[in-house]
Amino acid sequence: ANRAPTLMFEVAGCSPALVAQQLAESHIAVWNGHNYAVEAMAPLGLDIEAGAVRAGISMYTSDADVDRLLEAVADLVDSASAS
Repeated sequence: ANRAPTLMFEVAGCSPALVAQQLAESHIAVWNGHNYAVEAMAPLGLDIEAGAVRAGISMYTSDADVDRLLEAVADLVDSASAS
């Protein structure tokens, strides 16, 4: 109950910076890069320079906010796979 989960992910075919930019255009705030977890990048198979996309959930995040994130990421995955 006293934790705020953080999720790091990639979208195949898209750089983390592009994913973050496209989500921002949908008014969804995420971060991209190594997020100060440089030591975790290599074991996770992530490029240290490109990193990953990071989304955080807090007590102020609603179910609707999470649904919007998931739908927007699904749209990006669909777009990337269609390319």
